[in-house]
Amino acid sequence: MSERLQLRLGGTTDDAGNAVAPGPATPITAIGVAPGASVDVLALGHDGEKVAYSVYFVPSPGQLTDEHELFVRGGWYPVRTYVWKSANGTGRTGMVAVCERGRG
Repeated sequence: MSERLQLRLGGTTDDAGNAVAPGPATPITAIGVAPGASVDVLALGHDGEKVAYSVYFVPSPGQLTDEHELFVRGGWYPVRTYVWKSANGTGRTGMVAVCERGRG
């Protein structure tokens, strides 16, 4: 079941270390949103990150990178993106965006 989300370029810092405001939000549609991390995502090793959601896209949206944030179920989250491959042997691939709640 697909879910409509919002995507924006995350807040960054300029060369002088000053905060730069996040970019404007644009709509994006995921094929699924799962709370927490799947077994595949946990196997990637996250350096103590706490995963709020794993968001799945097929096909992989080219505009989504690790520099973006997703608005998922009421909150903005920085993401880490990975190639995703279906576990049921269909050969279907896409992208999983891991929404980080914070760092441990």
